[in-house]
Amino acid sequence: MNPFESARNAARSLREQLEKTGADLEQNGLTLVASACNFLDVALRSVNAKFSLLNGADATINVERKWALVRNDVTDDVKAFLIAHELGHLQLHPTTQGTVAVSIDTLTAGTETNGAREVEAYGARERQELQANVFAREFLLPQSVARQNFLAENSSASQLAARYGIPLELVRLQLYDAVLLPRVGRPAKVFSLPARPTDAQTPAVESDAKVSLVEAGPGTGKTTTLLLRLRRLIASGVAPEHIVVLTFSNKAARELVERARAGGIPHADRVWIGTFHAFGLEFLRKFGHLHGLDARFPVLDKLAALAMLDDDVTNADLEAFDPLSNPWWLEGVVDAIRRAKDEVFDAARFRASVAACSSGDPEVDAKRRDAATIFERYELLLSVRKAVDLTDLLCLPIRLMVTDQRWRDDCRNPFGQN
Repeated sequence: MNPFESARNAARSLREQLEKTGADLEQNGLTLVASACNFLDVALRSVNAKFSLLNGADATINVERKWALVRNDVTDDVKAFLIAHELGHLQLHPTTQGTVAVSIDTLTAGTETNGAREVEAYGARERQELQANVFAREFLLPQSVARQNFLAENSSASQLAARYGIPLELVRLQLYDAVLLPRVGRPAKVFSLPARPTDAQTPAVESDAKVSLVEAGPGTGKTTTLLLRLRRLIASGVAPEHIVVLTFSNKAARELVERARAGGIPHADRVWIGTFHAFGLEFLRKFGHLHGLDARFPVLDKLAALAMLDDDVTNADLEAFDPLSNPWWLEGVVDAIRRAKDEVFDAARFRASVAACSSGDPEVDAKRRDAATIFERYELLLSVRKAVDLTDLLCLPIRLMVTDQRWRDDCRNPFGQN
């Protein structure tokens, strides 16, 4: 079962428990979440937007101490969503330490760039936020209720929002899912983690070496081996929040998250599991101020990068390329910049490399110098926009960590020493 269907099931379960206590599930959203808070023994308080513990958010919850705060200057339907979202963290991520904040923007994430949307669903923090969103939506308006009202009773989204006292956008999202998505049946195959590794897996699972290189072909149990190692580390006393598991693909990240949960690994939800790009995105959201970035910054995909340069290329002083012609050559330059960034080159280092290595062909050398010029303009444009591209998600964290010891110490603390 995927994490989002698990979130829906947890929301349905809480509704069933409330119904057994005599709670009216048809009451408005704010009253329903207040009933849930009472049932779960969560102290709920409505506070001024500038209240210090909100820390600039619209709502926050301390899962361990079971208290929640919500702004008192937002409408009741928004309060209902915010509180339900935070209750989602309580139900889905019970071992979360400290506070978890949320803003109303999380309902739609409409301000994110394509690059950020492409990456962030596969990062641990973002995945938990999306799970809490799904929980809140299902708790306030179950898909079955949305489907029945829309198809059988011809209720509009606006009518449902008014009837249940919940945000219109939440109703629309639930209707999309309830009407358009196939219903999830019982999975055909249930994953279970073996009690012990095979003889071939044991060296990788039990190794205490700082670095281990495991060679294994397709179908040899690499995912199981990794999960068995994760289980051993946690059982041996390593704090789960000090473990980072990185994958290349979104599919592999999703599979690891689902199997870690299905395999019964204790506190698996506290382990950071995701893609390299998702890790870089979360890293820069924590430490991007060291690079002049805001907490929420645009992430440009290749198309956005090309569009940005296309608008600016006529301002560049180029030798070989004609900036006034159809810039068919620009994509090749962007690819060259990406490859340079893969080697952790910035524009200055790229320029120095071009100057130091002549090809012997004047035209080729001129094109390389033009690429260096465009690289410099590209970095300037990103800096002005306080933005990054997808490759920056990998190279900027490396650059920040190797630049200064103090930064390495700051960056290491949230993810531990392991």
